[in-house]
Amino acid sequence: MLDVLGEAWSQRSSVNHLDWVLGAIDMMIDCGIAQNANVAALLTTVVNSTRGWSRRVTQEQWAFLELLASDLDLVQLVSGLRPEPDASVGEAKPE
Repeated sequence: MLDVLGEAWSQRSSVNHLDWVLGAIDMMIDCGIAQNANVAALLTTVVNSTRGWSRRVTQEQWAFLELLASDLDLVQLVSGLRPEPDASVGEAKPE
């Protein structure tokens, strides 16, 4: 199952499918699959693929990604990856 998920992610990795793969990883952790399978490798693949489009990842997705990394003792994997919020967003434009 893990191989199929990894292959599906490698074929369709994008911010549009991030919720799906994070949910699948969460389910594997919750069901105890992470004790017998290398779920950490899939999470590492997902994290590495987000580097190209990290600004498109929502704050909620970052929080979920960081939580899953914490569950797998991979906090260092996501440390410093979340981009700083753009300070110019929300500022009023001069007239």
